[in-house]
Amino acid sequence: KMSKKWTALCAALALTTQQKLDAAQMSYDEAQAELDRISGEYETIASQLSDTTAQIVDVTAQIEEKQAQIEEKQAQIEEKQEILGRRMSSSYKAGPSSTLDLLLSSATFEELSSNIYYLDKITEADSEMISEVRDLKAQLEQEQADLEAQKADLEQLQSEQQAQLEDARAKQVESQELVDSLSSEVQALMEQRDAELLAAQQLAEQMQNQNQNQG
Repeated sequence: KMSKKWTALCAALALTTQQKLDAAQMSYDEAQAELDRISGEYETIASQLSDTTAQIVDVTAQIEEKQAQIEEKQAQIEEKQEILGRRMSSSYKAGPSSTLDLLLSSATFEELSSNIYYLDKITEADSEMISEVRDLKAQLEQEQADLEAQKADLEQLQSEQQAQLEDARAKQVESQELVDSLSSEVQALMEQRDAELLAAQQLAEQMQNQNQNQG
């Protein structure tokens, strides 16, 4: 009778352990699902951060290109201003007589009008050319300023994504530790259940052998 009680007790313990194991297994499955979710979130943020970093590199290259174009236009402005300055200086040194000579040497009124028009057009063309280059330079500077603002926004986004990535990584580590802990618990309960079932089986066999011997 005592052996029967021990057998029943071992079987009952095994059943209780199995219930604990089922609960632990459920907790493990839930923790693993959460870890998978966090890992997916981490990979998504990492991919977004990579894209943002690539955009920053691209915008930086565009800014540098604009700067080179601005410097080129500035050199053109300075060169044309220098040419115009030399021309005006030469005209000033020659005095008004050279311009007057050109006009007085005109044989006809048509030629006089043509010479006046020609002199005006030279100065006007030079001024317009400098003005056009200045406008283009101003446009380039505005484009560069827009790119600088875009870069600043991207760098802010990059900073936020890096913080999100670090947070996701911390959650991932914490979740992995929980999964490992539950995995160990499940493994220990499985071993405990198997030991209890084995003990119950051995007791049952002993009882059967005793009954056979008595018989």
